[in-house]
Amino acid sequence: NIRMEKIIVKNKEYDVIEQLDENCYVINFKKKKAFVQKFVSKDELLNFMEVSKKIKNSGVNSPKVLMYDKKSYSFVREYLEGEIVFDRLVKNGLSDDVYDQLFQQFWYARVDRLGLDYHTDKWLISGGKLYYLPYIYGKYTSKDDFLKNDIKQWFLSKEFAEFAKEKGFEIDESLMPSEYELNRKITLISVKFYR
Repeated sequence: NIRMEKIIVKNKEYDVIEQLDENCYVINFKKKKAFVQKFVSKDELLNFMEVSKKIKNSGVNSPKVLMYDKKSYSFVREYLEGEIVFDRLVKNGLSDDVYDQLFQQFWYARVDRLGLDYHTDKWLISGGKLYYLPYIYGKYTSKDDFLKNDIKQWFLSKEFAEFAKEKGFEIDESLMPSEYELNRKITLISVKFYR
């Protein structure tokens, strides 16, 4: 980890608890942990502000933005303790409640025509609630993309195994359901959500 003692946001100095990388920090903000990210330009910050507002207004769960600083091109958002979905899936698999929440988040994004990144390393479970982390979105295409492609990365599947391998993890193929079993699970969850 890179060490840094203090950071200034909106002309106020904050203690840095941890520097995650060159532009991301965990700070002590009003006696709680908070996350700070600095951007390279004002345009990047303005884009982030627009995206975070659109995601918030859609109903998609994401950490609350606490403050923007247009002078230092940075923002402060709440820091959530929890487990990244990718890590939970590798260790224990996911509960039906997580899938229910995923479909709910997909529905909110679909209604507002947001194409979210459904890779499991972009989602966090905190206090039993599912949160979208990256504050990015693309153009929504169709629910078929989600149901045929994206959702498969939320199960121990060949798609998830390929993604895990890119991240340096090997998944035991004997733990993966057959394509039939996987499609059956996805269909049952889909029917439950869309009924």
